[in-house]
Amino acid sequence: MSTLVAGVKAGQLHQGHFNITTSWFVTNASAHASADFFQGNVSFPAFTVLLVGRENMNRAVQGDVVVVEVFNEREWKAPTDEVIDHF
Repeated sequence: MSTLVAGVKAGQLHQGHFNITTSWFVTNASAHASADFFQGNVSFPAFTVLLVGRENMNRAVQGDVVVVEVFNEREWKAPTDEVIDHF
């Protein structure tokens, strides 16, 4: 815990509230068990961090206070308007 607090104070980590991206959910989410199916974000005054995949969200649920590390820009992902049909 002290490592997280120190990281936030040093500006290496960022603390905010986790928001699940509800537009990605469908009635039968179990049919879409892809690791990248789940998405959420954490907004800060200057930017918003997109979290893609359950692994990157860890155990966070809607409204949790979380601490995030911003990856190198080469590792960034962006939201997509792509529709995937699994029929």
